Amino acid sequence: MKKILLALTVLLAFPAAVNAQDYYTVQKGDSFWKVAKIFNLSIDELKSVNPSLENIQWIKIGEQLELPGQVEKDTPNGDLEGNEKEEAATPEQESDDQDKQQANQDRDQASNEQNVTQEEEAQEQESVSEEETNDTQETVTESEFEQEVIRLTNVEREQRGLEPLEAYSELSDVARDKSKDMRDNGYFSHDSPTYGSPFDMMDTYGIEYRGAGENIAAGQRTPEEVVQGWMDSQGHRENILNGSFTHIGVGHVEGGSYGHYWTQMFVTK
Repeated sequence: MKKILLALTVLLAFPAAVNAQDYYTVQKGDSFWKVAKIFNLSIDELKSVNPSLENIQWIKIGEQLELPGQVEKDTPNGDLEGNEKEEAATPEQESDDQDKQQANQDRDQASNEQNVTQEEEAQEQESVSEEETNDTQETVTESEFEQEVIRLTNVEREQRGLEPLEAYSELSDVARDKSKDMRDNGYFSHDSPTYGSPFDMMDTYGIEYRGAGENIAAGQRTPEEVVQGWMDSQGHRENILNGSFTHIGVGHVEGGSYGHYWTQMFVTK
């Protein structure tokens, strides 16, 4: 029962009058702050009528504290004996409680921020993973298209008794950048406003060759379509069937006004 009453003492109270210029006798468990609170006084108000008190942190049991004017005393609606067993909070303890409360709030906030940060990092990682997957799929698709163009080109050569061309990955990098350049800069020509002629571009990329050639195309959607288009054109067919060429590089990109851009480069090494 006393535990329940103690829990209620901070919630239920009613005023009782104390005569003017009365005194309060310090009881066991009292503090200067607690006495001021009992009589609805501030610490400064209670201290002002007790000027002889040197240190308000050290008051003795049985010591009398003077009270100013008529004050109202908060009397707990419960067991006073039980109330005496409830230890009063001193200013230092109240400050400690506030510090602990602030520390708990800071910890909770830090925990929430950490959870938010972890969630954001997870979302970013998921987004990056999706982008990498998309980029990988696009690269694989382009690589498959480029390899198929090389295969179909060699089929045409082998049908006419010519040696197949060797795939040259560094040359494919040049061809791919040429296709990107046409798409991004909106032109269709052997001469690039960025790199110059195909031979200038090969030189810039460090490609070594004794002879070289280039085929370009735009708009064809499949390797079969673009190779067939080149074979139907005399100048492009002559590059594909040139017996002196030994290596080939192919670059394909999607997008731009034509949807697909193709570059086929040949070199003699």
